[in-house]
Amino acid sequence: MHLTILCAPAALALVSGSATAQPASYAGGKWDPDAWAQLFVNAGARIAGVQMEHHDGFALWDSKVNEWNSLSKGPMLNLAKLHVDAFRKQGLKIMAAFHHAYNFQGYWQNVPKQTDPSLQKLYGQLSGPNTWGYVAGMTYYNPAAIIHQFIDRVSKNGNLLLNICPMADGTIPKEQQDTLMAIGTFLKQFGTAIYETRAWTVYGEGPTKMGGCSICAPTSGTSQDVRYTRSKDGDAVYALLLGWPGNGKQVNLTSVTTSRFALGSGKVFLFAPVGGSATSLQFTDVHRRQRDGAWRLYGWRRYG
Repeated sequence: MHLTILCAPAALALVSGSATAQPASYAGGKWDPDAWAQLFVNAGARIAGVQMEHHDGFALWDSKVNEWNSLSKGPMLNLAKLHVDAFRKQGLKIMAAFHHAYNFQGYWQNVPKQTDPSLQKLYGQLSGPNTWGYVAGMTYYNPAAIIHQFIDRVSKNGNLLLNICPMADGTIPKEQQDTLMAIGTFLKQFGTAIYETRAWTVYGEGPTKMGGCSICAPTSGTSQDVRYTRSKDGDAVYALLLGWPGNGKQVNLTSVTTSRFALGSGKVFLFAPVGGSATSLQFTDVHRRQRDGAWRLYGWRRYG
């Protein structure tokens, strides 16, 4: 299971109106695909990509069917290739997205009716406001809620596709960087329970329901919410608690029973943020160690 980051850089492609080619450093003013790639790696992403052509009808490569592209207009650069090359240098796998639906259904609702065929193509008048790109004054979701949504999707054998939207000068807003770094901090500490895992017999327990839609606002979990994953080899089960119940409080993991996870010797391995050791535990009465932070990971591994 992985975190995938998708960026929507179409806005920076129109910054320069020059008809002559510009150096890569010029496009977007402060645009730096290598810095973006490093940020995504720091966030713990394994996959990254750009929206090669979004609802605005502007292609980020030398399109043979769309004259509105980043080599014929704007920065005069193959932005698609420059992003992909930067991401690959950091070992990231690549994804590419094309969002054409609104463009072909009258996306720019407030643009006057165009008669020029080329402008009709650009403004989506071939047959709404852009909420995916950067908008001044835009609000952001709580990083904890995004991390909880990420954990929930992994527990159900899914991945999280996270969209970011840089400004026209190529800068990724601080609020977005803070969210990415919060995810990266979480994955550095608890990535064992996320990367290369599989869904377990039970995805989780607790009162908070998440998911059920392709694009929806993230929901924060509570100290009663637990999500489970298992190792690829099936020899370990991980429990991630979505909230801190309080120092010295007891947490009941009612889904962890011998009928679901045969332990052999009866010993389990208690994973804490800095490791753990083989410990005898009651299956449904797991006492939390006193730790700071919102997320704690327990793992059970067979012995003998």
